[in-house]
Amino acid sequence: MTRKMIALGLMGFFSAALSVVANDDVSNSKAPELIAGERPAYPIEARAQGVEGTVLIECLVDEQGRVMGPGVVNDAPPALVAEALKVARNWQFAPAEKNGEATYAVVRIPVVFKLVQPGEATLEKTSLLAAQ
Repeated sequence: MTRKMIALGLMGFFSAALSVVANDDVSNSKAPELIAGERPAYPIEARAQGVEGTVLIECLVDEQGRVMGPGVVNDAPPALVAEALKVARNWQFAPAEKNGEATYAVVRIPVVFKLVQPGEATLEKTSLLAAQ
């Protein structure tokens, strides 16, 4: 099994590191590209309690670029998990390609919930960040 990391942007709001899990040669392949979706909102209770964390979403992106069966593959606070899964179900991708034809791919995307001070940068190049 091989892994390939690809930097992605989503409508100029935030960026993500997308890990594509492939079971064969990736030389004639194109990874899925995140093209639409919303950022997760920071859960009010989690913000009030100072809860931060990263939710690692793993899902299948089908031949039409739809997210199928998103799940969480790490331990994370339940409120953050619920919000990350809620928005992940509505993400839209340009599908992966193999030899020029659309195909499915399994992807992992870290969704980072990090509280910042006013005026502090809120975007990181390697993860989806929750809107504060």
